[in-house]
Amino acid sequence: MQSLLNQALAQAQRCGLSGVQADVLAMMACIDSYRGRPGHADDAVLRAHCLLRGQPSLRPPAALQLAAVIRSIQKADFLAAERTLCSVSLSAAVGADPWLGGVLTLWRATLLTLSGKPQEARVLLGTTTADPPPALLQLHRDVLFGEIEMLRGRPQDALRRFGRHRKGSLAALVDLPCARAYLALGDLDSARHRIRRMLATRPQLSRYLFVDSMLLDARIAERTGDTGRALDVITNALDVAHEEIVLPFVRAREEFSDLLARHPAVADRWPGPPASALGGVATALAEQGSRDAPVQLTPREQTVLAYLATSLTAGDIAVELYLSVNTVKTHIAAIYQKLGAGRRRDAVRRARELELL
Repeated sequence: MQSLLNQALAQAQRCGLSGVQADVLAMMACIDSYRGRPGHADDAVLRAHCLLRGQPSLRPPAALQLAAVIRSIQKADFLAAERTLCSVSLSAAVGADPWLGGVLTLWRATLLTLSGKPQEARVLLGTTTADPPPALLQLHRDVLFGEIEMLRGRPQDALRRFGRHRKGSLAALVDLPCARAYLALGDLDSARHRIRRMLATRPQLSRYLFVDSMLLDARIAERTGDTGRALDVITNALDVAHEEIVLPFVRAREEFSDLLARHPAVADRWPGPPASALGGVATALAEQGSRDAPVQLTPREQTVLAYLATSLTAGDIAVELYLSVNTVKTHIAAIYQKLGAGRRRDAVRRARELELL
């Protein structure tokens, strides 16, 4: 696909077709965004905007907004994705390119599902077009229907949705949702088989799907009692994501809450949605906390504080951090003093109020 787009771009440049160049660059931005290659996507977007500035009569391709939507969703910034989608005229997009209209509809439904509005997503997905959608769009649609069934507690129905895609060139793309459904059913062997098969196709996977698959693999390892392997896989997923792919971590955080509580070093690296995506309430709370008590903990005190939220004793914490018990107790005393707390429970409560935990 990338090779074909490069050829199309070169041909459009030779023929002086600025509109075609903008369309091709926008499509490149979409594909690179989907594959988790933000640097390449940004380069294509920049080239498209430079081209459009020199041609005021050209309309920006809707695919540029679609690329921005994909990037925002991968970063778990649903507010930004919603704003961008609202700026795109769906009727105009369908009129110009029915295929693009179908893609935009799917991403609108994706955002609704992720935002906790599965019924609205289901209604939107129920709208049909006269022509059958391309195979990839049909797969995306069925995966979304499966996600909705999972939210309704019906993993068996989700698996039936995926059944039509288990053979053919796109079969690998349903391995991840199938593994998720099998895990919900408690069928660890089937879940492990599916996810290992998907990870074996790493060169063909987008970076986003690879990270998501690794986190599900870690969940399977934890469920089977292999905590060491789960931590290794999570660490690798964090390295691959490089703070550019956030959504899989946001969705999985609750499932890993106990593991993260026992391993603060991993929890410290766990990405969350950008502050702008959390709305004004989070900002107001952060500002209120800073006004109430501007507490400044050292990096080591912050690490020890994270352990205080667990059931580990001072001796246990010392073993985890390779410190003496006296050193850990010194850090704990400093934390109590800075937080104005007299005991462990009060220190943890105060730290959470100040969003230090």
